Amino acid sequence: MMRYIAISAILVFIIMVADARIVIALDLPHNETNEINCYSCHMPHNYLGPSLTVCNRQNVCETINVLCKAGCHYDVNPYDAPLAETHQDQSCAVCHNPHIQEQQGGRLIRAQIETPNSGLQGVTFTDATNPDSFADGVAPYNGICEVCHTMTNYHKNNADGDHNHHIGEDCTDCHKHISGLSHGGGGGADCGDCHGSSGSHAIHIADDRGPDIGCGDCHDTDNFPDFADGNELLETNVCDDCHSLGGTYNGVNTIGNSVGAKDNWSDGVYNGDYLASGKEKWCVGCHDDVPAVIDMASAPNVSPFWTVGHGRSATVACENCHDTTFTHIDGEPRTYAFDSAYYSQSGVAYQAGYRLGLVNGEVPLMIPANYGTTFGYSAQTMKDNAFRLCFDCHDKDKLLDNTPGNGIDSNFKASLPNPPRNYSYAWGSGANINEHVSHIMNYVGPFADSDWDIGTNGAGGSNGCVTLMACSSCHNVHGVAGVSGSTNEVMVRDGSLVVRTGYGFSYVIEDGAYPQVTSTGATQATSVGAIFRSNTGGMCGGSMCHDSPAAPAGSSYNASGSSWGTYIEYYRPWQDYGGINWP
Repeated sequence: MMRYIAISAILVFIIMVADARIVIALDLPHNETNEINCYSCHMPHNYLGPSLTVCNRQNVCETINVLCKAGCHYDVNPYDAPLAETHQDQSCAVCHNPHIQEQQGGRLIRAQIETPNSGLQGVTFTDATNPDSFADGVAPYNGICEVCHTMTNYHKNNADGDHNHHIGEDCTDCHKHISGLSHGGGGGADCGDCHGSSGSHAIHIADDRGPDIGCGDCHDTDNFPDFADGNELLETNVCDDCHSLGGTYNGVNTIGNSVGAKDNWSDGVYNGDYLASGKEKWCVGCHDDVPAVIDMASAPNVSPFWTVGHGRSATVACENCHDTTFTHIDGEPRTYAFDSAYYSQSGVAYQAGYRLGLVNGEVPLMIPANYGTTFGYSAQTMKDNAFRLCFDCHDKDKLLDNTPGNGIDSNFKASLPNPPRNYSYAWGSGANINEHVSHIMNYVGPFADSDWDIGTNGAGGSNGCVTLMACSSCHNVHGVAGVSGSTNEVMVRDGSLVVRTGYGFSYVIEDGAYPQVTSTGATQATSVGAIFRSNTGGMCGGSMCHDSPAAPAGSSYNASGSSWGTYIEYYRPWQDYGGINWP
């Protein structure tokens, strides 16, 4: 009997010693190298129960999660241990064996994990990157970051979903353990390496169309993904200055005809290099009467484009003229400025400054231009090349038709019979004159300015007279409202976008009986002519045909006098030309 008891005692001792050897076999980093031993976490003879409750040497008993964080893995710690937060409220011990390294790749990752939805699964972790890493996207999907997942967009533990998301990379580069392995929370660097590659983030961070800003310009970089004001996307106000919440078109939220930035954050507004269908009014969200302000530069107001400009046709949009791939935001409210050196490469700087698209591989508008330097004194060369963008839609042979008499196919024409009346103005004679030809082909001196101010850089002009007359010398293609009760379908400049007074253009109709005429209620289709009510020297840059005498005040006046005669130019209704509309 005594022999039996002795043998039993020896067996129990052997088993206890063997078990103890297993438990106390601590691997890096949880060993004496870092001054860690059993007593750092356990109190001798206390029971490590199913709840994974442990007690340290101060006899403070906590769940293993609290102990791991409070002792080492949270905030500042004496061991320089990596900071960590639990993932989806799971126990640290689900993924980690705190005592021994079970994997070639280390990090105390277990060889088997009891998953939430898929039972006990084997795990392979040989390295932080490449095959057999956190998630390499290859069956049997047993990386430590994919073995549990069944409801994620990427890297599930089956063949479903996207398995190409940063395959073979270190997931913790973005999914920080301190953030509970979620993407966000806490600070970060080099966000653009991922977020600058596609989507709306890319537009803001790395695309020529965007403002080239950093994460901190919008976000609280200590608390991603919160914005700088502490709010999420729908509530934040950090978008307001750049995207212009106010004005006719709300650039932040999609309201009415506007295209809001927040509503289009996920899907974006571009389809390749072009605005997607239905997003055509994206630009005007910034370029309206309460403009966006970026780098202290206000976006020019071009919102009339959609109501009284080219956009009213519903067939012309911003991209018909502008190239959206050009650098768009440079801190300059007006990028282009005249220099006489541009005569020999006419249109290159102008195109870049106004972000205009090429026309058949050629510069769209040859501005600024000098008749000799730019065109070699050839009127035909100028006609064929100077205004490619405008003549991509408009017919240059009709607009610049110089056929004598009534055959002229232009609605900017002087001295047509009934109307206009006796005092219509035609340069040089009272004969039928195509005034487009007169202004563009015949006036070959530097009578116009090519940029937005009245100054002149370099040689070649004075008082802003630096270029030949061009379509844009008289027309604001973005649209302008009429004056004195008249419409302005032909978009004659009113001084907006430039620091000038404008032409004061309005149509006139008979007010009872001729010669009494009025601008009130006048339209292009009903007019018997048009009048410039302002001294046009401010627009043309010098003493021109229309700078004296003073135009009559008021919307109604007697058209029989000669004192205002030089102000009259007659625009015929488009119906007069076989129903062909040349807007």
